[in-house]
Amino acid sequence: TFLRRNAYKVRVKECTFIFINQVRDKMDASPFKTYSQPGGHALKHYASMVIKLFRGKKIDSKKKKEYIGFRVKFFVEKNKVGPPYREFTFPIVWGIGIDTTFDTLEFASMLGVVTTRGPYKAFEGETLGLGIANSVEVLNKDKEKLDKIKEMCYNTVGVKSLSIFGGDKNTKEGDDDT
Repeated sequence: TFLRRNAYKVRVKECTFIFINQVRDKMDASPFKTYSQPGGHALKHYASMVIKLFRGKKIDSKKKKEYIGFRVKFFVEKNKVGPPYREFTFPIVWGIGIDTTFDTLEFASMLGVVTTRGPYKAFEGETLGLGIANSVEVLNKDKEKLDKIKEMCYNTVGVKSLSIFGGDKNTKEGDDDT
């Protein structure tokens, strides 16, 4: 009854209501790994998005004897505001949290903006560092180079500028170069 009474208020006030839930194993004879979600059927029907988070691979340090974090894999199971059934990962590093520089470097490598030559990462012919951990340290010190990599990534995927992501506060809404 909580969702039935408050769904309209949440929609009218244009706010976001986040439920964090823990899934349970279904103990049936299904050959697939199935989960049940506590909270009843209303939560399944009223939710605009259902995102499941899973722990992914470990992130190794430079010494390779210990790990400095892990990747979180998330799966968009239900989405009324965009395309569903998407799967992504992001890094969580101990003491930092979600490491956007690490994520940007991985994304740039995937797009070909940052190249990999053996164990080295390179950008525009210049070596960033040995391995991803050293390259992240270099980019954290050189913010101009990091911003240039981000801009090239956005241009590669077809986004005009950083302003729609809150990266450039000087541009006004509605300004267009075309």
